[in-house]
Amino acid sequence: MTKASNLSLWNKVNVTSPEYTKQASNGRYKFTCVDPMWQTMVATEVFGPYGKGWGVRDTKFTMLGGKENEMPACMMLEAVFFYTVGNTKHEFEYAVDMKYRPGDDCCKKLMTSLQSKCLSKLGFSADVYLNMFEDVQYVKDAAIRHKSSEEKGAWANEVIAAIDRCKKLDDLIKCRERIGMMVKQGTLPEEHLDAINQAMHDKQMEVIS
Repeated sequence: MTKASNLSLWNKVNVTSPEYTKQASNGRYKFTCVDPMWQTMVATEVFGPYGKGWGVRDTKFTMLGGKENEMPACMMLEAVFFYTVGNTKHEFEYAVDMKYRPGDDCCKKLMTSLQSKCLSKLGFSADVYLNMFEDVQYVKDAAIRHKSSEEKGAWANEVIAAIDRCKKLDDLIKCRERIGMMVKQGTLPEEHLDAINQAMHDKQMEVIS
């Protein structure tokens, strides 16, 4: 199996729609959170209905810590995460824990946390976990990948227009580097890549002639 095929699933799901993220803080530092319902929708699109094409089974909740007659310090969830690629079902074990507070929906939060972390192992929202959302330009690019075909087409025309405005070779090189980064990050809509590359080639011939 080639490296490209190993990353085929990862590359399909690694770009997060900024619309379904928000900034949070734990008091010490800020970070980006992904809407778990959006992740569920994407996983359903890729694997099929929850509980059939993918999901969590064999859940086990365990209270940890705390002395006799005292409240447990935290709760741990152990489970098996499974997903289907083609006709083959795959699975792996995972565990998460959190501080226990009565009436704080610990079980629900642990299930959400485990699901999100397991999906991240497969590449879902990898750009968030790789801190790529700290780059404002990347966030703008990532939004394009989740737009409608018409919006992608309009954006591709803007890129082609930017290429056409290049008057010097240095400007064109910078533009090419920018497009190359979008290709590498997977934020450039593949259906418009040929047209953009053709525009780049034509402009390069014009500039160096």
